[in-house]
Amino acid sequence: MKKLTGFTLVELLIAASIFVVVMVSIYSAFSAGMFGYKGIEENIKISQIARQILERINLDLRNSFAYSDSDAKFSGAKDSLSFLSLADNYNNNEITPTYAFISYKLEGDRLMRLRRVNQEALKETSEIEAEEIGADIEELVFSYADIVAL
Repeated sequence: MKKLTGFTLVELLIAASIFVVVMVSIYSAFSAGMFGYKGIEENIKISQIARQILERINLDLRNSFAYSDSDAKFSGAKDSLSFLSLADNYNNNEITPTYAFISYKLEGDRLMRLRRVNQEALKETSEIEAEEIGADIEELVFSYADIVAL
């Protein structure tokens, strides 16, 4: 008589249980990784937007200049900043540097960049070009230092 070889029902149940435990562990690790990735991805997106906004302000500030010895045309508050700066102007597919009066203002939860260019820069009543450069901003505080020559 030949001896039949194979797995018993108990052996199959033990193997299936081990397989299920391993698969649940792998799924849990994968799920936790995806959840963490989504959270990090949102933080990276916010950081990139903040970096772009700060780079824009930095470029304008690096190109700023004093209007005269007695009046620099610089003003600032907690939620706004205004100054004269050299800015690129786009006309007829050409970039030309021009002077501009630039203001950054936090209006509600939006950061606005306001600009008057060329001869209109110093006129308080001239037309203002407004551009929203940030939205859904919870808090923004401008701080600066003023160096007074003796």
